Amino acid sequence: MRTASSFFFTEDGVRLEEEDFLKRISSHSGQVILVGENHSDPTGHSLEKSILKRVHKEAEKRLLRLALSLEFFDREAQTVMDEYVKGEVTLQYLDLNLSRGVFFLSRLGE
Repeated sequence: MRTASSFFFTEDGVRLEEEDFLKRISSHSGQVILVGENHSDPTGHSLEKSILKRVHKEAEKRLLRLALSLEFFDREAQTVMDEYVKGEVTLQYLDLNLSRGVFFLSRLGE
């Protein structure tokens, strides 16, 4: 478990325990999981490691391929990432718009 300052919420603002958060994210059916971070935050890095382990375990059970991309996105990319998360644009559109000067994508099975 992380420190008391670690909080997890659903898209509706409902607070989750860390275990419930990890279960939800590792069983997600999407092709891409985007995780934001502060580069100097060891607690965040620990959470990223937990997410990767859980997603990897689930991918193996479901016989899916897993790729990891470690990259940051500039603030200018936020709009297109938000549009993708809302289902307003396709994965191909996201890939095209983010790959302009940014290495991309992590794909969880195809």
